[in-house]
Amino acid sequence: MSDAKVLARLYEVMTEHGFHELDLAAGSWSCRLVVDSHDASTPGEEVSGRAVVDQETEAAPEWAGEEDLPAMPIRVVAERVGVFRVGKEPLVPGMKVAANKVLGTLKGISVQDHVTAPRPGTILTVDIKDGEIAEFGRLLFTLDPAPVEGK
Repeated sequence: MSDAKVLARLYEVMTEHGFHELDLAAGSWSCRLVVDSHDASTPGEEVSGRAVVDQETEAAPEWAGEEDLPAMPIRVVAERVGVFRVGKEPLVPGMKVAANKVLGTLKGISVQDHVTAPRPGTILTVDIKDGEIAEFGRLLFTLDPAPVEGK
């Protein structure tokens, strides 16, 4: 699969699942894919994205298909400004979580949002403490995704 096809597929998966930013690295090869932040909920409206590939010493790896893409940690970030409150269970690295499990809440002025696990997996890092203020885009957790069944 060519570099352009890999990037195009990653972009499709990101927009499908609501991710705005993705960083990948393999050896000395790295890639950052960022989806421009504007609402694409109108049918037929395109979302533009940009990607930068840094290939200083090695060529980008060739993958046979999506199933060969390495499982990358998922960065769960704050989608708004607010005070973070831990959910029912304390969060610790190594904790297994189910998809859509509520990990905590972000409480802002007259709004409260649940922070959920986007996929099943294992928490690698907890980057915020109960009661801390989270700015937009702040890293809250890093999640090691569980393997997708059937792959």
